[in-house]
Parts: sequence; structure tokens; C-alpha cells
Amino acid sequence: PAAKQLVKPNSFKYKSGKNCEWRIKVQNGNAARNIAITDHDQVNIVDGFITATVQWRKSETKYAFYEEEQTINMTPKRLVNLIESREQGAQEDWIELVENNFWRFPSASDTRVPFGLPYWCTKNATTGFHGGIPTGYSTVAGVSPTTYARWNNYTAQYSAVTMDDFISKARVMRRSTKFKPAVAGGDSTNKGDKIGLYGTATLTARLTDLVDTRNDNICLELSKNEDGAMLGRTPVEWVPRLDEDTTDPFYQINWGVFRIAVLSTWWMKRKVIAPYPGQRNVSAVFIDTIYQTICFNRRLLGVMATGTTYP
Repeated sequence: PAAKQLVKPNSFKYKSGKNCEWRIKVQNGNAARNIAITDHDQVNIVDGFITATVQWRKSETKYAFYEEEQTINMTPKRLVNLIESREQGAQEDWIELVENNFWRFPSASDTRVPFGLPYWCTKNATTGFHGGIPTGYSTVAGVSPTTYARWNNYTAQYSAVTMDDFISKARVMRRSTKFKPAVAGGDSTNKGDKIGLYGTATLTARLTDLVDTRNDNICLELSKNEDGAMLGRTPVEWVPRLDEDTTDPFYQINWGVFRIAVLSTWWMKRKVIAPYPGQRNVSAVFIDTIYQTICFNRRLLGVMATGTTYP
């Protein structure tokens, strides 16, 4: 679910520098007021932006082959394109790594794993925009949600998957995070509202059971499709990696504000080592990527769970 949204050309943002930096808008200039005809002019210049910073992360995938293998697999006995199949396997491994990294909560002491969704969309037992600082961290991308309230995601806690509890709170979360810029083009960081809903196997099964119990009394808020339940006509997709979380989290993601930031020239950078040291008939191909997963607007994200812990 994550890799297919993130690993595509229009999701990349190429940057340079020791760290990955970008600007986020935290306030306007409070410039509008009601005045009398004779009031004196007042003007002040407010930047309204602050710099967010995250550290780069590096990942690799690789494959190797013997010269003898190429000879054995030559026409007319060739069964597969040996090199192509090895490379595809290496790329599939990397995609799985990106997927698993995205749903993982990285420890503050972890300097290798990119920041995943639980870092950007933090749980809290209080309903509202209270997704503040992840456990173990002091800021989120160098910006304090305590100082800048707009740098919080939406949170809620539920007890049971019922219409009065879970569905009612999910409805409020969806409406609360459905922001539209007051001025056309005002939100240049959102590249298109593409909402995704994600949960554990247990949660998605309970939602499907809830649809079944309502028989013909199915409203637009909760309905059924071929794979399970839909909320507000958006399918709730099962994410296997979330099954490790015993709080049965339910994430609402606006993919329009997520990007993979890539250090310039370091997207799937290849290096062929032939011969490989100590093995004269072996060639090795290493594919390196220096990147980070970033979110431009936490206020368009939401999470509900039965608790606030992480696996």
C-alpha cells in the first residue's frame, strides 16, 4: 500500500545538502482587520514559515553472479534471463524494505531506518489535533508541535468497533482533516487529495462483520465492497505489518502530502564490482539509495487506536 504510492516519479523530491530540509507554513500575518475610514495604517511583515529538517537514510540492495552461471545458462539451454531475474529479485527486496519501513515506528536512537508513518502520525488518547511529539523524540523534523499547534495530526481513541464508538469517531476525524485552502493554490505542498484508510487484520474483519450485521440498513458512512468494508466510500485496506501493533490502529493518510526525498544523484545508484575481491569469477552489483520519507502537512493525517503504545 505504501510503496505503490511513494515509489513513483511524481512522488520524488530531489534535494542536496548534509540534511534534508524544507519549509513549512505555520502561520499567516494576521493582516486582516475591520477599520474606520480615518484609522491609521498598520503593516507588519511576518515570515510565517519555519524550516523542517530530517537526516538522510541510506539503503541498499544487491545481487551477484558467477561467470560459470552465464555459460551454463546460454542458448539453447537457457531457461531464464539470469541477470535480469537477479536484478528484479533485488529490486523486489528493496520495495519490501520501503514498505516495511513506512509502517514501522523507529526508535529515536535508530540512525538507519527512515521515518515511517507512526513518526509523522502520532497516537494520543485525546480526541482532536493532539498528535504531538513521538515517544523518545524532542521535535518532529526539528519543529515543535507544542509551539506550533498546526504541526499536529488528528488523534482519537476507541474501545469497540461499533457505530456509536469507532464509526462515529472515524466520521469526525475524516471531516476534521478535510481542509481546503481559502485561496486557490494556497496549499502548494498538497499534490492532490488521495485518501487511504488502513488497519490490522482484526480491525478490517470487525468492520466487515459490522457491515453484515446492519443488513439493508447500510448508510454511506459504512458500506461493503468485494474486499471488505468501506468508510465514506473509501476501502479500509489491511496492512500486514500493522498486525504487530496490539492497539489495532486505524490510519487515515492523505498521500498528497507524503514524498520520498532523494539526495541528488543517489536514487538507485549502481556500482558494479568485477571481479569481486577474493572471488575472481564473481561480479557483484550494488544499488544504493539515499533518501528520507517526509510529510509536508501533519494536519491532514489521522490515527485512531485502542491505546498509545507501539510494538
